Amino acid sequence: MKTQTQLFYMAHERLANINKAFMDLVKENNITSTELEKLIQKRPETYGHLESWIETLRQREANQ
Repeated sequence: MKTQTQLFYMAHERLANINKAFMDLVKENNITSTELEKLIQKRPETYGHLESWIETLRQREANQ
């Protein structure tokens, strides 16, 4: 059985990996605001913290 500390670091690493993957997508322009909205609707517990990026992505799309 894992300790509380191990579980904490596992959760922290999981979130860090999600953030890194998202930032890679943003950097390469491989995600749209619509796609992010769909991800948040499908899995709010996983992607909900990225909601503030929707407007940024919309602005980026409008400028392209």
